[in-house]
Amino acid sequence: MAAVATRVDAAVVCTLALPGVDAGSAKTDDGGIDTEVAEVETAAEDVLRTFLRHHKEVGFARVLLFFDQHEVNDEHAWIRVCREESQTDATSTFHVNWFLRSDARIAREQSKTSPLASALLEAGRELDEVPIRQRINTEYALYLAQHSKAYRAHWIVHIDIDELFVPPKGMSASEHFADLEQRGIGTFKYVNHEGVPEVRRVGNYFRQVTLFRRNHLSLPLDAKVQMCMSSWAARTDNAQYFLAYDNGKSAVRAIPGVRTLSVHTFALPATSDLQSATNFADVRDGSAIKIVENASSLAVAADGACILHYVVCGAGWAKWKYQHLGDFRESWQVDAHTTVPIAPCFHLACKRACRNGRFDHWQAFNDIFSSQVLAPRNDGTVEASLRAGVCFRVTKERLHFLVDDVKEHESEDERCDDSKRVKLPLTDGVLGFDKAWLLSNIAREYLNEN
Repeated sequence: MAAVATRVDAAVVCTLALPGVDAGSAKTDDGGIDTEVAEVETAAEDVLRTFLRHHKEVGFARVLLFFDQHEVNDEHAWIRVCREESQTDATSTFHVNWFLRSDARIAREQSKTSPLASALLEAGRELDEVPIRQRINTEYALYLAQHSKAYRAHWIVHIDIDELFVPPKGMSASEHFADLEQRGIGTFKYVNHEGVPEVRRVGNYFRQVTLFRRNHLSLPLDAKVQMCMSSWAARTDNAQYFLAYDNGKSAVRAIPGVRTLSVHTFALPATSDLQSATNFADVRDGSAIKIVENASSLAVAADGACILHYVVCGAGWAKWKYQHLGDFRESWQVDAHTTVPIAPCFHLACKRACRNGRFDHWQAFNDIFSSQVLAPRNDGTVEASLRAGVCFRVTKERLHFLVDDVKEHESEDERCDDSKRVKLPLTDGVLGFDKAWLLSNIAREYLNEN
């Protein structure tokens, strides 16, 4: 009988754009310099280095970076960072591989190896949307992981440059994916939590932002939880508890026939007997059903595995992001024949405040950032959310690159531990707040009883 692997090689795939390349992005209309944007241009290299070092620290064998700006070439400072952070010695091996958008050879290879690219090109579609390029790059990475020794990996995780993968407590990423393999799991979707900046000017958000809103689909039915979530949602124009996505990010085994369904999920081949699993119940895509059918999978990552999302964590980052994105389409391209309109949301509000790649109406943007992004001060929202478990703070226990814990006196209920829950009596009216929140709790309770 073959021994079960205790470690497997895993890779992070990231399509990224960073400030400091776009000419004049820090210039204002009157010829001056926007110091907030200039500061994040300076911080970009440190952000990239922290991203790479974290994923090396937690046990990934390699990171594949797809630089999404045409101006980046092999002489750029970020490529120097990639070379410096790659390591092969007697104790460990960590590879950073990079791919340039300006490389026509890669585009040709992707058209042949990415199912999505092939389908879109056959239908005469452009490959100009960021999520489409992310998916094509991920499918290309899956192909390389299987067919090239230089890029070999057994598992792939797709995340962005403003995200970190945090493995289960007490396990490396390599050990975690070996455990998934032993359980017969082929793809796993992880709960994501959303960073909240507490100051306007942020350089390296990985080091400076420690406050997070917990994903509502991982929270219990609880009166104080409901009240805190409502307080956060009331701050936004469209009653959003999260400013960005709340449906997690996924890892997948690099096997023939795997493809992306979105930037969040993968599809296993129909002939595979591997299981799909998750550590939170998202009834919108059937995850709750998958958990019920494979109840043992819930325990696989119930000890804190997650994606930390540092969305627009700083005014300079928010300004640069929407200047860079420009006048993007207000719809998502799902496949070669399907587009879905983007519902009214924070993302569209920022786009509309940034016309023609410039923030011409500074007050409109400042109002959005101050009222909807920055953590509120002096109204008790943050403190109440920490006590109720709606928010938590990351510490050196989970992110070793943090210099000092921001709150040495915080309680265990405030730490990044999804197994801890605050149990309080429910009040009337919970049904009207969020059906997905309710149904995810029903699924979890069903599992607890069976």
